[in-house]
Amino acid sequence: MRLRKPQLNLATDKLKTINPGAAAQNVLAATPFDPKKMDKRTRKRVVRWGIIGGNFLLLLMIAVFLFTNR
Repeated sequence: MRLRKPQLNLATDKLKTINPGAAAQNVLAATPFDPKKMDKRTRKRVVRWGIIGGNFLLLLMIAVFLFTNR
């Protein structure tokens, strides 16, 4: 059995820490709602409840706007 030596590239490691987009992507990948790691049924459920929640929030904002501008 032969062990491989780890290949480290310090230039790319420094770029990863500087790039805020990569840091945000790593944070999103660690969340429990990562679409790549969810099965089809769970992904559909999250999308469905997200749409329902967004519609409810929009309806609530419209209601607040109407009641404050009477």
